[in-house]
Amino acid sequence: MLNKFFLPLGFTLLALNACASSQIKLELQSSPSINQGLKYLEQEQFGLAVDVFTEIIADDAEDAEAWLNRGLAYYGLRLHEQANADFEKAFESGFEPTSADMFVKRGRAYSIGGNFERALEDFNEAISIAPNHSEAYLRRGHVYTSLGEILLAISDLDQAIALDRSSALAYQKRGFAKAQLEDYDGAIADFDTAVALDPQFTQAYFDRATAYTELGDFGKAIADHDRVLELDPQNVLAYYNRAKAYDDQDDLEQAIRDYTRAIQIFPDFSTALYNRGNAYLRSEQYQLAIADYERAIALDPEFGGTYVNRGNAYDKVGEYGLAIADFNRALELNPQRFLAYYNRGITYRNLGDLEKAIDDWTQVIFLRPEEASAYFYRGLTYNELDESERAFADLKMAMNLGLDPEFIQAAEDILEQLDS
Repeated sequence: MLNKFFLPLGFTLLALNACASSQIKLELQSSPSINQGLKYLEQEQFGLAVDVFTEIIADDAEDAEAWLNRGLAYYGLRLHEQANADFEKAFESGFEPTSADMFVKRGRAYSIGGNFERALEDFNEAISIAPNHSEAYLRRGHVYTSLGEILLAISDLDQAIALDRSSALAYQKRGFAKAQLEDYDGAIADFDTAVALDPQFTQAYFDRATAYTELGDFGKAIADHDRVLELDPQNVLAYYNRAKAYDDQDDLEQAIRDYTRAIQIFPDFSTALYNRGNAYLRSEQYQLAIADYERAIALDPEFGGTYVNRGNAYDKVGEYGLAIADFNRALELNPQRFLAYYNRGITYRNLGDLEKAIDDWTQVIFLRPEEASAYFYRGLTYNELDESERAFADLKMAMNLGLDPEFIQAAEDILEQLDS
């Protein structure tokens, strides 16, 4: 996702120690390229901007501002390593701001590199030089958001918008900040304004989709992700988030399609593999689920949830030993993972090892005393062992806690038998 950047269009040429005629010749050759590069940056034609500033750097490797501008272009292309290298080179070459615009530009470089303290210093200096510099407030607000200072961020973004109501970026940044406070309606209002001002603003659609998801309005979230993918067909996170929205609506076929597209773009996307595995599991495509979980584990072997769900898939295909091994591994990673105990109990029950099953559901109840289904399964198993009093107590507790509808009839039938 690319944010829309607002950049100054000019900069002061360094004086040249040469005769007047040669200086005039150099200025005529260099000025159009500099201005064209800055214009490309403003238009988000980052590849072309890189080409222009690379040519300037080839002519003068000490041109600190060219390094800085090329770094901004690389950042727009999401080439963060190259961007940071160029920013470092600009600072090594002695880039020193001489105007509010230049302080804002250097502050952006510091911000991109994660040096928020230095970024704030530069934005503060820009505002002291030019108190009505809307972009300085905008950029400082963004840094405050990154630091978790959301109220300060919103205050700055309010000021940026008051100074420039045509800035789609300021509305998008303020909407994002409001979303951090869970003011999703307010966030959506700002994203609405952002896309009205700039109908091509991919990030604003993406952020609005996230806000709609938080409100449970999956239809509108999907529509916004559709728009993101019209504008940026390789946006892996848009495919992933749209898949999650379909998943939340139990549209597993569409979810699997979008997870698959995300994985095609980014084959090492372990979370997409995990969630596609979950969708396959829910749609009873167990071998496909196991294959996805295996790939996810290879990429992220420390996430216990994948072992739990692969264990569930193994249980469904009758591979009980493999299932128990996965539940055991999940518990090695996190002994408090109640779902590993819960599902291992089911597998032990499928194996006929009822005492171990009861032990696991007892551990679930210890960790989650309100887990009605653990009481149900333990009560069911006590009943099979002819421990009527314990069975009755557990099944009664399960009903009192609010048992899932799929279990209620079975619990009522057993309670009626035990009570007769």
